Amino acid sequence: MDTDRSLYSVLGVSSRATADELRDAYRRLARLHHPDASVSGDAARMSEINHAWSVLSDPVTRREYDRLQHGGSAATGSAVPPSRDGVRGASRPAQLEPPRFPWRAMLIVAAVAAVVILVAHAFTEPPAPGVPDQLIQTGSCVQIDRENYAVEVSCAGPHAAVVEAFVAFDQTCPAETLAHLDRQGMGKACVRLVSVAE
Repeated sequence: MDTDRSLYSVLGVSSRATADELRDAYRRLARLHHPDASVSGDAARMSEINHAWSVLSDPVTRREYDRLQHGGSAATGSAVPPSRDGVRGASRPAQLEPPRFPWRAMLIVAAVAAVVILVAHAFTEPPAPGVPDQLIQTGSCVQIDRENYAVEVSCAGPHAAVVEAFVAFDQTCPAETLAHLDRQGMGKACVRLVSVAE
């Protein structure tokens, strides 16, 4: 291998060649000099081309090669520092800092979210009390319909009973209450009838 030639001149490109230009030059030369690809193949020349490609195709080794070429050290065509395993031109992983959890960003997001929630709560009106949602629970006001089901109604309006307890189908209601099925099929409403004065 001719050590006086730069790796760029081996591939026939300038030192400012892009990755695409390097790849195209390598492929063109490989078609010309590979022993299996052509009759005029040259194994020694192909070895030199492969070495140039292995160094210049990897951004890390290319940067190191360029640094050594311009650094005034023994700048030869094979001046590529060995990697950790001792092989010249082998790519090395970049040394990165271990990842850190973004605590500061998380605290800022949490503070902004808390402010948004507090402002939204301050400017929204609570729902009107006693609006029936058809989910019977203890304290709900109900009317008893013709099919003997308990149907939730507003406590501000006329109602026949108040739910004292809500139990499963297989349980019994407490004394002094009447059992009526919930129209939603969730269980039995144990109601206390209200007098007309209430």
